[in-house]
Amino acid sequence: MSTDEDYKLEQLKELLAQNPADLELRIELGEELLEHGMAKEALAHWCVAAEMFAEHEDYLSAVGLLNRLLDVQPHHEKAQSLLSSFYAKVPRQPTARFTVPGAAAQPVSDMSVEPGSNLFKLPEESARALAQLLPFVAE
Repeated sequence: MSTDEDYKLEQLKELLAQNPADLELRIELGEELLEHGMAKEALAHWCVAAEMFAEHEDYLSAVGLLNRLLDVQPHHEKAQSLLSSFYAKVPRQPTARFTVPGAAAQPVSDMSVEPGSNLFKLPEESARALAQLLPFVAE
């Protein structure tokens, strides 16, 4: 480790001591510690940063950081625990709607399907046309 690398690491530690709520600084320190072979200390900083993201309800950033942490140490128990609790809180996109021309839109979850029906079965006329176009399609 060169003197410049040591100096940068010490500077980051001092800055974080003065600004413990600085998420960018905490994450950068974690990266620097990881590069210096101090994985345990680096991952501890990332766990704290993930918890801080969650305190601000930024669960997506928390989950992203925890995934990065688990890339480094896949069996990190605290990261796994935090990830499972934060992942459930990540905002989801609204449910897609399935529409048929001329029909009122309804959520897919509201559609009922008869037991034993095949949603992917083509109408007979379409199946014949497809079979003529693609001879390798089995009937």
